[in-house]
Amino acid sequence: MEVAQAAGGQVALTTPGGPAPGLEHDWVLVGGALAAPLEGSLEGAGATVPSLPDGRYTVVVTARDATGLVNTGTTSFTVADGALVA
Repeated sequence: MEVAQAAGGQVALTTPGGPAPGLEHDWVLVGGALAAPLEGSLEGAGATVPSLPDGRYTVVVTARDATGLVNTGTTSFTVADGALVA
């Protein structure tokens, strides 16, 4: 999972090389000042989430194949002054 700054202060979530064929990728974003988790799925180029308030966030990505096999990965990042912090 890669996290990058997108236009307009949004955050882009992508998988290197794009999602693997035959896998469904779902994500959940928690942390910072979010009142509730944000959820979505990655398709094609990935997903863009709205501008996030300053804070520390964790995104959990779950990949699932047609047989039901599941693999999970986690990435954390920080937003300060409306931008991703390296």
